[in-house]
Amino acid sequence: MTSTEKKMLTMRIIKLLGIAGIAILAASFVAARAQRRDEEQRRRLNEQLERERWESEGGASHSGPATPSAVTAH
Repeated sequence: MTSTEKKMLTMRIIKLLGIAGIAILAASFVAARAQRRDEEQRRRLNEQLERERWESEGGASHSGPATPSAVTAH
């Protein structure tokens, strides 16, 4: 193998490694976005379930408290 062929092979390898690196970064970015979206959806669902449980147990609704507060009861 001549010096020129070795340099060309080296450049091809570097180019392929660069392309692979970009592909890995892109896949990582997409996976991170999907994970954040799933976590946000899970958080919203948990908040909704907690709110429904709280309201079904006689807790305060979002329109106001179910019972008078300690301040106004005096």
